[in-house]
Amino acid sequence: MPMKQDIKTEWLRRLRQPERMQGVGVLRDVEGEQCCLDLLMEIAVERGVQSPPVLRTSERCYYYPDDSGFPESGLLTQAVVEWSGVSYSDPFVRLDDITRDKILSPSFEEDISLSGLNDAGGVNFTEIADLIEADENI
Repeated sequence: MPMKQDIKTEWLRRLRQPERMQGVGVLRDVEGEQCCLDLLMEIAVERGVQSPPVLRTSERCYYYPDDSGFPESGLLTQAVVEWSGVSYSDPFVRLDDITRDKILSPSFEEDISLSGLNDAGGVNFTEIADLIEADENI
């Protein structure tokens, strides 16, 4: 099932904002760097679907509690998956040839998880937005 269009449109808009700082390894760190998935979590918080992130001081990052209270620091919570219409807590996106060459990994043949793409290096938020927009399965 494809993602709900109004949510996808807002997510793409945020990914293309030049002031956003891209980070790796966690959804959001204490310096304000974010994973591409955190921008979707941010929308869910604003719309009352998701509880706000909580600082995990020992790891210098924020996590989002899910309905069971289990902290999730690197992927979408189940509430956000269901609300947004994405298929997984770490959706896969189809790579184009340019992006595949950019991340310099032949092991990524066609698809890669968004967190993997975000953390692979060399692919910025705008390029991630372009891939999400082009993929009819997201």
